[in-house]
Amino acid sequence: MRTTMKKFRQAAVLTATSLLGLGIAAQGPQYRGSNTDAMGRSGTASITGPSAMYLNPAGLAGLQGYGGEFELETSVNGTLLDYAKWAADNSQYFSHFDSLLAHMDTSLENVWAPYHEAYMIQGHYKDLAFSLSRSTRTATTLAKSVLTPAVGAAILSDLQLVAGRGFALPDDWNVGFSVKYLYRQRADEKLYGPNDDEYYAIKGCLEGSSSSLTDKYDKITCASRFADAQYGFGLNMGVSRQLPYGFAIGASLLDLPTFFNGGFIYPQANVGGAYALNIDPIPGIEAVRYKLLMNLDWQSPLTDEDWFRQWKTGGSFSGIVKGHDVAVLSFGLNEGYPTIGGRVGYILYAYYLYTSQETGYYPGQRGESFHRFGTYLSLNL
Repeated sequence: MRTTMKKFRQAAVLTATSLLGLGIAAQGPQYRGSNTDAMGRSGTASITGPSAMYLNPAGLAGLQGYGGEFELETSVNGTLLDYAKWAADNSQYFSHFDSLLAHMDTSLENVWAPYHEAYMIQGHYKDLAFSLSRSTRTATTLAKSVLTPAVGAAILSDLQLVAGRGFALPDDWNVGFSVKYLYRQRADEKLYGPNDDEYYAIKGCLEGSSSSLTDKYDKITCASRFADAQYGFGLNMGVSRQLPYGFAIGASLLDLPTFFNGGFIYPQANVGGAYALNIDPIPGIEAVRYKLLMNLDWQSPLTDEDWFRQWKTGGSFSGIVKGHDVAVLSFGLNEGYPTIGGRVGYILYAYYLYTSQETGYYPGQRGESFHRFGTYLSLNL
């Protein structure tokens, strides 16, 4: 009996600690589409459309008709460009790994070169929605010591399949939920030497052919060869309410554990407020309108996350023609780092997004900046 009670107490403590996010598990997926990322990953009270399933499913409520969206993006980073130039200048050595390290540029030695890419396919029929997304972030480095060379490769890749529904309630209240399947590949940043199996996996990857885009992509994502694979199901829930004078409030619980959850991510709570101002059309140009949106979120409260990581703020200024955004300028502050983005088009859009964030923890943390480019297709009938 005592053994049973002891196990029960241990399970209760483990569950409660996980719910508070005290470091037992990792943070859930942070990619929620370029629109949210451009506003500092804020928008708990204002997000609408299928992307709302990732941040606050209450944003599905009130959707009409049916539609679909497709988003594809890649990125460049200053360090990655330096590595690419060095690799181009020393391509003749890529067939022999030791020769490659012998010609290592000292300014790049042991400097991690990050890379980010993502895609998202989603659609909705009225307030029912689905989404398939994948975001991948990698980092690679080369180093050498007095006796032996060292290499490093890391990856965090999240594949998400999400379905959800929103409900419009009286008095301008909205609620929603979504069910998520997550498949994650993860290998943290670490240096490997000749005594490690990972060293030879990376070595074989870098020594391989570089004749095609697929070969080059395999080199960037070579950490996937030895990354840990985890998967599980989770539940997202949210509520929001429209207030007078353009204000709104919202709250959501993400990655709630289910019976099938693998326990490798911890739940996240979000609360936020928003203000939207619809600007009257210019006289004589009735089809053109403007909209100003501002967000302030408190994400992951009551956890061991640094306080500056918990606050997200951002906004956007949109030019709207016949119900379609034709030009959007977005800005935000995410984890204390600025974000800015721009999108232009009509149904088919091109966008640019600059994001920065801090990775790692004291005293080894550092800032990473990305110039992200992508295309976005939106059809709604």
